[in-house]
Amino acid sequence: MSPEIRGQYLPRFPGFEPLLRTTMALADPSARIELDPSVESEITGSSRPHEVLARALTDAIRRLAAQRGVFDIVMIYLPDRWSVGFEGPGDFDLHDFLKGVMAGQGIPSQVINEPTTGHKPDQCGVLWSLSIAIYAKAGGVPWKLKAFNPEAMYLGLSYSLGLTPAGVPRFVTCCSQAFDAEGTGFEFIAYETDVSRVRVVGRNPYLDREQMRAVMSRSLAMYLARRAGKLPKRIVVHKTTRFTKEEAEGAMDALNKVREVELLQVQDDTRWRAVKTDNMNGKIAPTPFPVERGSLQHLGPYELLLWTQGNTQLVGGRNFFKEGTAIPRPILLRRWAGSSPAETLAEEVLGLTKMNWNNDALYDFLPTTVRYSQELAQIVGAIPKLDARPYSVRFFM
Repeated sequence: MSPEIRGQYLPRFPGFEPLLRTTMALADPSARIELDPSVESEITGSSRPHEVLARALTDAIRRLAAQRGVFDIVMIYLPDRWSVGFEGPGDFDLHDFLKGVMAGQGIPSQVINEPTTGHKPDQCGVLWSLSIAIYAKAGGVPWKLKAFNPEAMYLGLSYSLGLTPAGVPRFVTCCSQAFDAEGTGFEFIAYETDVSRVRVVGRNPYLDREQMRAVMSRSLAMYLARRAGKLPKRIVVHKTTRFTKEEAEGAMDALNKVREVELLQVQDDTRWRAVKTDNMNGKIAPTPFPVERGSLQHLGPYELLLWTQGNTQLVGGRNFFKEGTAIPRPILLRRWAGSSPAETLAEEVLGLTKMNWNNDALYDFLPTTVRYSQELAQIVGAIPKLDARPYSVRFFM
């Protein structure tokens, strides 16, 4: 299939098997489940349709779990006529709920809504995204970073603040996820703690020294389990809020045997902008394309602007600006611990913006460490109890 839009960037979709050099087949009929038709009338007749649909799908998932040996990934099709049950009071979101239930059963899944299956101008992009996501969720590695340190570990840290019906904080869930340069360490762990031990500023929780030490220790244990106990030589921790003194000390307590530790705040709401100019006929004027992706601007000894959006050179030297319009905004990198060159930190962040296996985009605005940890915290905060053990990120994609 050839693209109808984004043709400058998006190549023709050749099909799943030619693209990924592997086969895809339907599982045994015993692992195919359709909800009973009576569920539909219950959904439309209930005052809480989200609970009816969630309960029916949970029952189906438990039945599928008994057939776990005959499939790699579960496809869940949600027709539009059930849309009344897709959201509910509070923060209930059916997609997030299903991801949590499936993760508890150790089953990767792909949720497909009805509009995805119909023709749309970006159907070629939909097929690219679905194919990459399905392949990754089934255990494949679509691509990996070429020039990354093979002995480095990258952590994304995010918090989800649980609220009572009255809006009072009651618990904090910390989501810490681990990546490596090979794309094989996509794992995360959720660590829930009582809000009484957490300092909350607005909706931003900050851990004490002991809590941060526990989170970092568990995160490091995930890496060691995959590497036969071999310590990484470098660990970089990303989060969107600042590292308090207690958090930094707790992280250093847990990671004291690692040679290099970087604590880096990745802030996406900076007001800084830049316009690329050139001398045109003796006058300084904006160029047709924006600043290059990867541009840097030092603001001080501990702060750096990095443009993860911007002009990119495609094969053949063609200019390509993914966002299409507007002035690209940078992210602000603020170092709270570490001594690596700023260029190294920026290069790592830039590389991690290309590690999202859940879409067909050339890059994301934020590194995968931050993007996934935010999404994971949102999912974990919206589902029932999730055991405090490592989970593959593939379960939540």
